[in-house]
Amino acid sequence: MAERKKFFKQRTISQIKELKRKKAYTARDLVKKISDLNPSEESMEIRFNLVPGRFHRHTQNASEASRKAYKHGEYLALSQPTTLKEALDDQKNPRDIRIMDFKSLKDLKEEEINLLGFSFRPVHGRDREKRLVPFPWIIDGARIFAYSENNPRAEIKVNNKYTDAKRIEREGATIIVEVPSREVKKPRYTIRVNHVPIFDNNWKRAIVWSLDTDYVGKNNLEHKTFSIRYKSTNETEGSDVKTFYPQDIAAYLAIAKDFWIKENPVPWITNPFPKPSRTLIDLDNKICNNLLIYDSSLGLRDKLRKPHIAERAIIIGRTIRSLGSKNPAFDPEKSERLKDYEW
Repeated sequence: MAERKKFFKQRTISQIKELKRKKAYTARDLVKKISDLNPSEESMEIRFNLVPGRFHRHTQNASEASRKAYKHGEYLALSQPTTLKEALDDQKNPRDIRIMDFKSLKDLKEEEINLLGFSFRPVHGRDREKRLVPFPWIIDGARIFAYSENNPRAEIKVNNKYTDAKRIEREGATIIVEVPSREVKKPRYTIRVNHVPIFDNNWKRAIVWSLDTDYVGKNNLEHKTFSIRYKSTNETEGSDVKTFYPQDIAAYLAIAKDFWIKENPVPWITNPFPKPSRTLIDLDNKICNNLLIYDSSLGLRDKLRKPHIAERAIIIGRTIRSLGSKNPAFDPEKSERLKDYEW
Protein backbone atom coordinates (compact mmCIF):
# COMPACT_ATOMS: atom_id res chain seq x y z
CA MET A 1 0.00 0.00 0.00
CA ALA A 2 1.32 3.41 -0.99
CA GLU A 3 2.44 5.77 1.75
CA ARG A 4 -0.02 8.49 2.73
CA LYS A 5 1.07 12.11 3.07
CA LYS A 6 1.35 13.31 6.66
CA PHE A 7 -1.93 15.27 6.51
CA PHE A 8 -3.83 12.05 5.72
CA LYS A 9 -2.07 9.57 7.99
CA GLN A 10 -3.99 7.68 10.65
CA ARG A 11 -3.02 5.60 13.65
CA THR A 12 -2.07 2.04 12.85
CA ILE A 13 -3.72 -0.94 14.55
CA SER A 14 -0.65 -1.34 16.75
CA GLN A 15 -0.77 2.30 17.81
CA ILE A 16 -4.47 2.06 18.69
CA LYS A 17 -3.80 -1.05 20.78
CA GLU A 18 -1.42 0.99 22.94
CA LEU A 19 -4.28 3.23 24.11
CA LYS A 20 -6.44 2.49 27.14
CA ARG A 21 -9.18 0.32 25.69
CA LYS A 22 -12.91 0.24 26.37
CA LYS A 23 -15.33 -2.31 24.91
CA ALA A 24 -18.78 -1.92 23.39
CA TYR A 25 -21.01 -5.01 23.25
CA THR A 26 -24.22 -3.41 21.93
CA ALA A 27 -25.14 -0.77 19.36
CA ARG A 28 -27.12 1.28 21.84
CA ASP A 29 -25.71 4.81 22.32
CA LEU A 30 -22.63 3.90 20.28
CA VAL A 31 -22.19 7.44 18.93
CA LYS A 32 -22.07 8.89 22.44
CA LYS A 33 -19.59 6.23 23.55
CA ILE A 34 -17.28 7.13 20.66
CA SER A 35 -17.77 10.87 21.20
CA ASP A 36 -16.81 10.52 24.87
CA LEU A 37 -13.43 8.94 24.06
CA ASN A 38 -10.32 10.93 24.92
CA PRO A 39 -8.66 10.88 21.47
CA SER A 40 -5.10 10.94 22.81
CA GLU A 41 -5.54 8.31 25.54
CA GLU A 42 -8.51 6.01 24.89
CA SER A 43 -9.70 3.54 22.29
CA MET A 44 -12.78 1.37 21.87
CA GLU A 45 -13.16 -2.23 20.76
CA ILE A 46 -16.50 -2.97 19.11
CA ARG A 47 -17.67 -6.51 19.88
CA PHE A 48 -20.82 -6.72 17.72
CA ASN A 49 -21.64 -6.61 14.01
CA LEU A 50 -22.18 -3.12 12.64
CA VAL A 51 -22.97 -4.42 9.15
CA PRO A 52 -26.57 -5.78 8.95
CA GLY A 53 -26.94 -9.54 9.14
CA ARG A 54 -28.31 -9.95 5.61
CA PHE A 55 -24.92 -9.02 4.16
CA HIS A 56 -23.20 -11.76 6.14
CA ARG A 57 -25.28 -14.50 4.51
CA HIS A 58 -23.42 -16.54 1.88
CA THR A 59 -20.15 -14.75 2.63
CA GLN A 60 -16.81 -16.13 3.79
CA ASN A 61 -15.85 -13.34 6.19
CA ALA A 62 -16.67 -9.87 7.53
CA SER A 63 -14.60 -8.18 4.82
CA GLU A 64 -16.76 -9.71 2.10
CA ALA A 65 -19.92 -8.74 3.99
CA SER A 66 -18.70 -5.14 4.25
CA ARG A 67 -17.99 -5.01 0.52
CA LYS A 68 -21.52 -6.27 -0.19
CA ALA A 69 -22.95 -3.66 2.15
CA TYR A 70 -20.93 -0.89 0.49
CA LYS A 71 -22.26 -1.85 -2.94
CA HIS A 72 -25.82 -2.83 -2.06
CA GLY A 73 -26.54 -1.16 1.27
CA GLU A 74 -29.19 1.41 2.11
CA TYR A 75 -28.88 4.99 0.88
CA LEU A 76 -31.26 7.77 1.88
CA ALA A 77 -33.06 8.88 -1.30
CA LEU A 78 -33.38 12.66 -1.14
CA SER A 79 -36.89 14.06 -1.51
CA GLN A 80 -35.79 16.04 -4.55
CA PRO A 81 -37.92 17.06 -7.55
CA THR A 82 -38.54 14.10 -9.84
CA THR A 83 -39.39 15.94 -13.06
CA LEU A 84 -37.88 18.86 -14.92
CA LYS A 85 -40.98 21.00 -14.32
CA GLU A 86 -40.87 20.31 -10.57
CA ALA A 87 -37.18 21.25 -10.47
CA LEU A 88 -37.72 24.50 -12.39
CA ASP A 89 -40.61 25.47 -10.10
CA ASP A 90 -38.94 24.39 -6.84
CA GLN A 91 -37.43 27.11 -4.66
CA LYS A 92 -35.44 24.73 -2.41
CA ASN A 93 -31.73 24.16 -2.99
CA PRO A 94 -30.02 20.80 -2.25
CA ARG A 95 -29.01 21.96 1.24
CA ASP A 96 -32.64 22.67 2.21
CA ILE A 97 -33.68 19.22 1.00
CA ARG A 98 -30.84 17.46 2.83
CA ILE A 99 -31.56 19.17 6.14
CA MET A 100 -35.23 18.24 5.91
CA ASP A 101 -34.46 14.60 5.04
CA PHE A 102 -31.73 14.20 7.65
CA LYS A 103 -34.09 15.53 10.32
CA SER A 104 -36.48 12.67 9.53
CA LEU A 105 -33.92 10.21 10.93
CA LYS A 106 -34.81 11.50 14.39
CA ASP A 107 -37.91 9.28 14.27
CA LEU A 108 -35.72 6.15 14.27
CA LYS A 109 -33.66 4.59 17.02
CA GLU A 110 -29.94 5.10 16.56
CA GLU A 111 -29.27 1.36 16.27
CA GLU A 112 -31.93 1.04 13.54
CA ILE A 113 -30.04 3.31 11.13
CA ASN A 114 -27.79 1.51 8.65
CA LEU A 115 -27.45 4.20 6.01
CA LEU A 116 -24.24 4.34 3.99
CA GLY A 117 -24.99 7.72 2.43
CA PHE A 118 -27.64 9.44 0.36
CA SER A 119 -28.70 9.36 -3.28
CA PHE A 120 -30.29 11.53 -5.94
CA ARG A 121 -31.20 11.29 -9.63
CA PRO A 122 -31.07 13.56 -12.70
CA VAL A 123 -34.40 15.11 -13.69
CA HIS A 124 -33.77 15.89 -17.36
CA GLY A 125 -31.85 14.51 -20.31
CA ARG A 126 -31.23 10.85 -21.16
CA ASP A 127 -29.02 10.11 -18.17
CA ARG A 128 -31.23 9.00 -15.27
CA GLU A 129 -28.69 6.90 -13.35
CA LYS A 130 -28.84 7.16 -9.60
CA ARG A 131 -26.00 9.10 -7.93
CA LEU A 132 -24.64 7.69 -4.67
CA VAL A 133 -22.84 9.84 -2.10
CA PRO A 134 -21.27 7.66 0.64
CA PHE A 135 -20.89 9.48 3.96
CA PRO A 136 -17.14 8.74 4.40
CA TRP A 137 -16.28 10.19 0.99
CA ILE A 138 -17.92 13.52 1.94
CA ILE A 139 -15.53 13.83 4.87
CA ASP A 140 -12.52 12.62 2.89
CA GLY A 141 -13.33 15.01 0.05
CA ALA A 142 -13.52 17.91 2.49
CA ARG A 143 -10.19 16.79 3.94
CA ILE A 144 -8.52 16.84 0.51
CA PHE A 145 -9.93 20.34 -0.07
CA ALA A 146 -8.66 21.51 3.34
CA TYR A 147 -5.24 20.04 2.56
CA SER A 148 -5.09 21.97 -0.71
CA GLU A 149 -6.16 25.16 1.06
CA ASN A 150 -3.40 24.82 3.66
CA ASN A 151 -0.65 23.86 1.20
CA PRO A 152 -0.13 26.30 -1.70
CA ARG A 153 1.93 23.76 -3.66
CA ALA A 154 -0.98 21.31 -3.46
CA GLU A 155 -3.69 23.79 -4.44
CA ILE A 156 -6.52 22.29 -6.47
CA LYS A 157 -6.38 23.78 -9.96
CA VAL A 158 -9.65 24.80 -11.60
CA ASN A 159 -9.67 25.36 -15.35
CA ASN A 160 -13.01 26.87 -16.34
CA LYS A 161 -12.27 27.87 -19.90
CA TYR A 162 -15.10 25.55 -20.97
CA THR A 163 -17.80 27.70 -19.38
CA ASP A 164 -18.62 30.14 -22.16
CA ALA A 165 -20.88 28.08 -24.42
CA LYS A 166 -24.51 29.27 -24.65
CA ARG A 167 -25.98 25.82 -23.97
CA ILE A 168 -24.52 25.69 -20.47
CA GLU A 169 -27.38 27.87 -19.26
CA ARG A 170 -29.55 24.73 -19.47
CA GLU A 171 -26.94 21.95 -19.33
CA GLY A 172 -24.34 23.33 -16.93
CA ALA A 173 -20.63 23.83 -17.46
CA THR A 174 -17.91 21.25 -17.99
CA ILE A 175 -14.87 22.17 -15.89
CA ILE A 176 -11.45 20.50 -15.73
CA VAL A 177 -10.02 20.21 -12.22
CA GLU A 178 -6.65 18.90 -11.02
CA VAL A 179 -6.82 17.34 -7.55
CA PRO A 180 -3.72 16.35 -5.54
CA SER A 181 -3.26 12.75 -4.45
CA ARG A 182 -3.29 11.75 -0.79
CA GLU A 183 -0.31 9.50 -1.44
CA VAL A 184 3.35 10.43 -1.54
CA LYS A 185 4.87 11.00 -5.00
CA LYS A 186 1.65 10.19 -6.82
CA PRO A 187 0.56 12.59 -9.61
CA ARG A 188 -2.61 14.65 -9.54
CA TYR A 189 -5.98 13.41 -10.70
CA THR A 190 -7.37 15.26 -13.69
CA ILE A 191 -11.15 15.30 -13.39
CA ARG A 192 -13.74 16.54 -15.84
CA VAL A 193 -16.72 17.76 -13.81
CA ASN A 194 -19.87 17.88 -15.94
CA HIS A 195 -23.18 19.73 -15.47
CA VAL A 196 -22.00 22.38 -13.03
CA PRO A 197 -24.67 25.12 -12.57
CA ILE A 198 -23.09 28.56 -12.99
CA PHE A 199 -25.99 30.74 -14.20
CA ASP A 200 -28.43 32.21 -11.70
CA ASN A 201 -31.61 31.01 -13.39
CA ASN A 202 -34.30 28.43 -12.64
CA TRP A 203 -32.35 25.79 -14.55
CA LYS A 204 -29.69 25.68 -11.85
CA ARG A 205 -32.06 23.68 -9.62
CA ALA A 206 -32.46 21.07 -12.36
CA ILE A 207 -28.89 20.94 -13.68
CA VAL A 208 -27.29 20.09 -10.33
CA TRP A 209 -29.01 16.69 -10.09
CA SER A 210 -27.17 15.63 -13.30
CA LEU A 211 -23.71 16.33 -11.86
CA ASP A 212 -21.17 13.79 -13.12
CA THR A 213 -17.40 13.28 -13.30
CA ASP A 214 -14.91 11.64 -15.66
CA TYR A 215 -11.23 10.96 -15.03
CA VAL A 216 -8.79 12.03 -17.71
CA GLY A 217 -5.33 10.60 -18.42
CA LYS A 218 -3.29 7.78 -16.92
CA ASN A 219 -3.82 8.57 -13.24
CA ASN A 220 -7.38 7.29 -13.24
CA LEU A 221 -9.23 6.40 -10.08
CA GLU A 222 -8.88 2.62 -10.29
CA HIS A 223 -11.46 1.65 -7.70
CA LYS A 224 -14.00 3.92 -9.41
CA THR A 225 -13.29 2.40 -12.82
CA PHE A 226 -13.75 -1.15 -11.55
CA SER A 227 -16.59 -0.49 -9.10
CA ILE A 228 -19.07 -2.86 -10.79
CA ARG A 229 -22.44 -3.34 -9.11
CA TYR A 230 -25.21 -5.82 -9.92
CA LYS A 231 -28.67 -5.91 -8.38
CA SER A 232 -30.42 -9.20 -7.67
CA THR A 233 -32.66 -10.58 -10.43
CA ASN A 234 -35.91 -9.84 -8.59
CA GLU A 235 -35.24 -6.11 -8.22
CA THR A 236 -36.71 -3.68 -10.73
CA GLU A 237 -34.04 -0.98 -10.39
CA GLY A 238 -31.14 -1.08 -12.84
CA SER A 239 -27.67 -2.08 -11.70
CA ASP A 240 -25.86 0.99 -13.00
CA VAL A 241 -25.23 3.79 -10.54
CA LYS A 242 -22.66 6.57 -10.29
CA THR A 243 -20.75 6.89 -7.04
CA PHE A 244 -19.01 10.11 -6.04
CA TYR A 245 -15.56 9.64 -4.49
CA PRO A 246 -13.45 11.98 -2.31
CA GLN A 247 -11.60 13.42 -5.31
CA ASP A 248 -14.92 14.30 -7.01
CA ILE A 249 -16.17 16.11 -3.92
CA ALA A 250 -12.89 17.98 -3.43
CA ALA A 251 -13.04 19.04 -7.08
CA TYR A 252 -16.55 20.45 -6.71
CA LEU A 253 -15.63 22.32 -3.53
CA ALA A 254 -12.72 23.92 -5.41
CA ILE A 255 -15.05 24.90 -8.25
CA ALA A 256 -17.51 26.47 -5.80
CA LYS A 257 -14.71 28.44 -4.17
CA ASP A 258 -13.30 29.58 -7.52
CA PHE A 259 -16.65 30.97 -8.65
CA TRP A 260 -17.39 32.45 -5.22
CA ILE A 261 -14.19 34.50 -5.45
CA LYS A 262 -15.46 35.76 -8.81
CA GLU A 263 -18.69 36.80 -7.07
CA ASN A 264 -20.73 33.96 -8.53
CA PRO A 265 -22.28 31.98 -5.66
CA VAL A 266 -24.36 29.63 -7.85
CA PRO A 267 -22.10 26.53 -7.67
CA TRP A 268 -21.95 26.85 -3.86
CA ILE A 269 -25.68 27.49 -3.44
CA THR A 270 -26.46 24.39 -5.53
CA ASN A 271 -23.70 22.27 -3.97
CA PRO A 272 -25.07 18.68 -3.82
CA PHE A 273 -22.44 17.67 -1.25
CA PRO A 274 -22.99 18.64 2.39
CA LYS A 275 -20.33 20.42 4.39
CA PRO A 276 -19.26 18.39 7.45
CA SER A 277 -19.32 20.16 10.80
CA ARG A 278 -16.38 20.31 13.21
CA THR A 279 -18.32 17.98 15.51
CA LEU A 280 -18.59 15.33 12.80
CA ILE A 281 -14.92 15.67 11.86
CA ASP A 282 -13.93 15.16 15.49
CA LEU A 283 -16.03 12.00 15.71
CA ASP A 284 -14.79 10.65 12.37
CA ASN A 285 -11.20 11.19 13.53
CA LYS A 286 -12.01 8.90 16.45
CA ILE A 287 -13.56 6.32 14.12
CA CYS A 288 -10.34 6.26 12.09
CA ASN A 289 -7.83 6.59 14.94
CA ASN A 290 -9.44 5.20 18.10
CA LEU A 291 -11.69 2.31 17.03
CA LEU A 292 -10.96 -1.39 16.65
CA ILE A 293 -13.38 -4.06 15.46
CA TYR A 294 -13.36 -7.58 16.87
CA ASP A 295 -13.60 -9.82 13.79
CA SER A 296 -13.79 -13.57 14.45
CA SER A 297 -13.12 -14.31 10.76
CA LEU A 298 -9.57 -12.94 11.00
CA GLY A 299 -6.60 -15.27 11.28
CA LEU A 300 -4.92 -12.91 13.72
CA ARG A 301 -4.56 -13.98 17.34
CA ASP A 302 -6.48 -11.04 18.83
CA LYS A 303 -8.96 -10.80 15.90
CA LEU A 304 -8.74 -7.00 15.80
CA ARG A 305 -8.82 -4.66 12.79
CA LYS A 306 -9.78 -1.12 11.91
CA PRO A 307 -13.34 -0.33 10.67
CA HIS A 308 -14.23 -1.06 7.06
CA ILE A 309 -15.70 1.71 4.89
CA ALA A 310 -19.26 0.37 5.30
CA GLU A 311 -18.87 0.30 9.09
CA ARG A 312 -17.50 3.82 9.13
CA ALA A 313 -20.42 4.97 6.96
CA ILE A 314 -23.01 3.40 9.26
CA ILE A 315 -21.54 5.13 12.32
CA ILE A 316 -21.58 8.47 10.48
CA GLY A 317 -25.22 7.90 9.51
CA ARG A 318 -26.11 7.25 13.14
CA THR A 319 -24.23 10.39 14.11
CA ILE A 320 -26.50 12.48 11.88
CA ARG A 321 -29.49 11.14 13.80
CA SER A 322 -27.86 11.58 17.21
CA LEU A 323 -26.71 15.16 16.70
CA GLY A 324 -30.01 16.28 15.23
CA SER A 325 -30.84 19.79 14.05
CA LYS A 326 -29.40 21.67 17.04
CA ASN A 327 -25.85 20.49 16.37
CA PRO A 328 -25.95 19.12 12.83
CA ALA A 329 -23.37 16.71 11.49
CA PHE A 330 -23.69 18.19 8.00
CA ASP A 331 -24.43 21.67 6.65
CA PRO A 332 -23.64 23.60 9.86
CA GLU A 333 -25.10 27.06 10.18
CA LYS A 334 -21.76 28.67 11.03
CA SER A 335 -19.68 29.80 8.05
CA GLU A 336 -16.42 28.29 9.30
CA ARG A 337 -13.79 27.47 6.72
CA LEU A 338 -12.81 23.82 6.23
CA LYS A 339 -9.14 24.82 6.20
CA ASP A 340 -9.45 25.98 9.82
CA TYR A 341 -10.78 22.66 11.16
CA GLU A 342 -8.56 20.42 13.27
CA TRP A 343 -8.07 17.63 10.79
